[in-house]
Amino acid sequence: MRYDAVLFDMDGTVMETAPGVINGFKYALDKLNIPFPDVQERLFLGPPLDYSFREFVHIPEELIPEAVRQYRVYYNDIGILECEVYDGVRELLELLNARGVKCFVASSKPEPFVNRILRSFGLDGFFAFAAGSDIGGKWGTKEEVILRALRHGGVADASRCLMVGDRYYDIDGANALGIDSCGILWGYGVREEFEKSGATYIVEKPKEIADLI
Repeated sequence: MRYDAVLFDMDGTVMETAPGVINGFKYALDKLNIPFPDVQERLFLGPPLDYSFREFVHIPEELIPEAVRQYRVYYNDIGILECEVYDGVRELLELLNARGVKCFVASSKPEPFVNRILRSFGLDGFFAFAAGSDIGGKWGTKEEVILRALRHGGVADASRCLMVGDRYYDIDGANALGIDSCGILWGYGVREEFEKSGATYIVEKPKEIADLI
């Protein structure tokens, strides 16, 4: 096999999480009496929360912690389960597990949320370790999350790993660590951003990933 381990982003890759995420942003901004910006909603899907509030909403820096807190009030109670597994992803995970390929999650979403979603949708058994960001801010960049997944999963040879994600953040994180990457087109990203970031592969359907392995 070409790869022994595959890392999956969560939002827009394993799960269609847009409804819960967008509703969480709208809830937080409503609590702060700030209008939702006139930008594409997909921009909010993938980056860390503080980055999105700063770069896409342009709220004052001192309000970002409260915006993040309000977002999580909604998301923890309601938004976390406003999602569904993408067609073909469960079958892909079953196939990779059957072939002995180690699967991991490497997500910017807080790690407790990642694991709660996986358990709720019966996906937790497919992954050797699910890494997310730290709510306290100790780690959170895509590069840091990838490293956390590999270290906890006991993966020593990064050259035998593939990072799969739907945004350029996933590709950039993999590039920073010298890991091959795969941009997927069923999520929230577009081909142009993967080409610009230098993704090793670009695929349209989950089953194509099995062929890369």
